[in-house]
Amino acid sequence: MQGFIFDCYPDYQKNVMVTWLKTKQGMKKIKIPYHPSFYVNGSAQDLKQLRKTLSNKDEVKHIEYTKQKTELGNTHPKLVLAVTPYKLKNISFLAQQIQKEGNYQRYKLYNVDLRLSTRFLQYRHVFFNGLATWTGKKFRVHDTQWDVDYQQPCFSQMRFDIITNMNPNQKSSLIEGIIVDDVLVKTENEIDTILAGLRLIRKKNPDILLTNNGDSFLFPLLHQRAMKHGILDALSFGRDNATLKQIKQDSSYTSYGRVLYRPAWYVFHGRFHIDTKNSFFYQNGRFDGLLDVSRCANISLQILSRLGAGTAISQMQVNTAMNQDFLVPWNKRQPEQWKTAAMLLRTDRGGLILDPVPGIHENVVEFDYASLYPHIMIQENISPETVLCSCCPHSSHRVPQLGYHICEQKTGLIPTVLKPVIDRRFRFKARAKNKSYDTEKYTYLQHAWKWILLVSFGYTGYKNARYGRIECHESITAFSRKILLDAMHLSEHYGYQVLHGIVDSLWVQASKPTISPAKLARNISKQTDVRLDVEGCYDWIAFLKSKHHDYGALNRYYGRFTTGELKIRGIELRQHNTPVFVKNMQKEILHVFQQAQSKEELKSKVSTAVHVVFKFMNQLVTRNVNSSDLLFTSRVARTVNTYKVNNFVKAALQQKQDDGIIVHPGQFIEYVVCDQTSSSYQEKVCVKQRLSSEIFFDVSFYIHYLCRCAETVLLPFEITEEWLLESFLAKEYKQQDMIR
Repeated sequence: MQGFIFDCYPDYQKNVMVTWLKTKQGMKKIKIPYHPSFYVNGSAQDLKQLRKTLSNKDEVKHIEYTKQKTELGNTHPKLVLAVTPYKLKNISFLAQQIQKEGNYQRYKLYNVDLRLSTRFLQYRHVFFNGLATWTGKKFRVHDTQWDVDYQQPCFSQMRFDIITNMNPNQKSSLIEGIIVDDVLVKTENEIDTILAGLRLIRKKNPDILLTNNGDSFLFPLLHQRAMKHGILDALSFGRDNATLKQIKQDSSYTSYGRVLYRPAWYVFHGRFHIDTKNSFFYQNGRFDGLLDVSRCANISLQILSRLGAGTAISQMQVNTAMNQDFLVPWNKRQPEQWKTAAMLLRTDRGGLILDPVPGIHENVVEFDYASLYPHIMIQENISPETVLCSCCPHSSHRVPQLGYHICEQKTGLIPTVLKPVIDRRFRFKARAKNKSYDTEKYTYLQHAWKWILLVSFGYTGYKNARYGRIECHESITAFSRKILLDAMHLSEHYGYQVLHGIVDSLWVQASKPTISPAKLARNISKQTDVRLDVEGCYDWIAFLKSKHHDYGALNRYYGRFTTGELKIRGIELRQHNTPVFVKNMQKEILHVFQQAQSKEELKSKVSTAVHVVFKFMNQLVTRNVNSSDLLFTSRVARTVNTYKVNNFVKAALQQKQDDGIIVHPGQFIEYVVCDQTSSSYQEKVCVKQRLSSEIFFDVSFYIHYLCRCAETVLLPFEITEEWLLESFLAKEYKQQDMIR
C-alpha cells in the first residue's frame, strides 16, 4: 500500500500508533503496536536500587541495562537503565515517579517528553508528507526528507465557516448557517443546520478544513451550541468519528516583553483542521511553506500550524541528535559558566548598533548580510558542546573579545542542523527571483524558512531551550560585532561615510567612493567570509530623530531607492495599532515625497505634504470620516480587573465584559475614542462591535494624534505637531469649532 504519510498519533486505549496514508484509492488507516523506552542515568548503586523498585511496578513491561550516548560531543556510551512501559500513557507517569524517587537530583532522564508521532516516524525512517509504502510489517520510503524537488502530496482542502446572529437576550451567537466549500447550509432551526453541515463534510470528505478563527471562535461556538441542544455526540469532524473536543487549553504568555495569546486547540484525527488566522506558518508561508517545514521537522501539518518557528527548529535539533544515536535529555541541567562582573560587561553586549546620523542624506547605499547569525554558527562551529569544549582547551579557534575556545575536532549539532536549512532557504530565494519557476510559491517557501533561521539564534540563549547555552549566544554576537566593524572600516577605506548600522545592516554614503557599491560588497564578503548583499541604493533617505531626545532613532527611517520604490521602517504606518485613517495620511505624504529624486526636490514637496495633513484634519473637523477608519487596535496586556488606570483599553474591555465577551491577555481589542476626558467607560470609547452611524468620535483627540503622526515624517523639515495645529487653526477654524 503506497501513499503519502498524512497523520500519525497514539491511541492510548489500544496502545498503538495510528498512521493515515493518502493513497490513490483514498485515505487508509494503519495501526501499529509501539513500545518505546525511556532511559535513566545515575550512579551504579542508584540504578541498581531503581531497577529493583521498578521491577515491582505493574506499569513496567521491561527493564534492562544498556549503553547509550548521553552527552552531545561525547561519543563514549554510558551505562543507563532502559525502562519500557506497558502502555504509552505510562511514560510520563513513570518518569515523574523516578524523579520523585531520586529526590529530583540523583537521576537524569532521557527520551521522556518526545513528541510520540515524530519519534515513531523517525524510528521507522519515514516522515510526514513523504511518499512511502506499507508492506504490512514496515514502511519503505521513496524519497529523501530534505529533497527540494519532491513529489508534493495532493491533500484536498475546503473552507469551513459559520454564519451567526447575535441573540441580545442570551448574549451569545446563534448559528444560522454553515459554509462548506462555498456551499451554504441553512435550515429552519439550529440543530438541523449543524447536522446538515456535518453530513455535507462527510459527503465531500476533504483532507483539510481551513478556517478563519476556528480555534478561537468557530469550534468553541459549535461545541457550545451542540452541548446546549444535546447533540454533542454527533459533533464529529475527524475520520475516526471521535466527538469534537478541546485538546489543549488557551493560554496567555509573555515573549520578548509582549503578552501573547494562544487559542485552544481543536484538532481532528484522519482529517486536519488548520486555523489560517492563528497559524504562524500559514500566515508567513501559506500552505506550501507549512507543508515543507512540516516535512523537514517531521511534525504533522495540523500540529505545526499551531506552533512557532522555535518549536520547528528545536524539533529538527532533536531529530538530528537522535539520528546520531544521542539520547535526548528531559530536564536541562547546564548552568551558565561563572563570570566576574568585568566578564559580564564584556560578554553581555549583543549585536553592534550605531546611532544613525539624523536628517536627509543623498547617494546612500544599504548593505545587508544574508542570514548573518546562522552563517556565523555554521562557519565558526558554534554549538553547546563545541563552545568551551573539554576535548581541546588549547584550541586556536577563539571567540573575539571573549577568548572562549571552540572545538576543532568535531562539528557541532547546531551547525549540522542549520547547514541544510540555510541551503534550502537560499535555493528557494533564488527561485523566487527566477521567472522560470512559480515565483509566488517560492517566495512563500523562502519566507517560511527565513523565520526558522531568525529564531535559531534566539534559541541558543533561551534558558529553557533543550540545546541552548548562553555562551553560544554571547559568541555569536561577538563574531557579529567584529564582522560589522570590519565592514565599516573597509567602507571608510574605499571612500564611503558610515551613516548607520544595525547588527547585520549598514548604511553608507558615497562621499568620495573609489569603487562601486557592488565591488565594495564583494570585497567585504571576501574579508569577513559572510556574503554581503547590496540591499539598494537610495536617491535620498531620512533618518528620523527619537521622540525622546535629539539622537537618531535606531529603526525609524524612510527613503527612496533609485528604482523609485520607497522603504519605510518604524513609523506609525508600519504599526498594527494605528487607525487606517492616520495610515492613509502618512501614505499620501510619502507618495508626495516619492516623486522627488533629490534632496532639493524633496524640500520643494513639503508644502504639498502639509496641505495633505490639512486636508485630513479638515475631514476630521467636518466629520467626513468613516468611524471604522478611526479604530485603534490594541493588544490587551492583562485582565480587565487588574488595570489600575482608566485608560482606553480598560474602557473597551469593560464594554466587552458588558456584552458577555471575555478578551484574554494577548488578544487584540478594537475601539474608537469618543471622549478622552470622560470618566465613564461607556462614553470614553466605543468598541468595534458597537459602532453605528450615531457614534461621535473625539475630534480634538484625533486632530492632535493626526498631527503627532504627521510630525513623525515631517520633522526632518522642522515641522512639528504644534506648528501644524497653530497653522491649521489660524487659517481654517476656531478652537471651539474643532472641539465641538
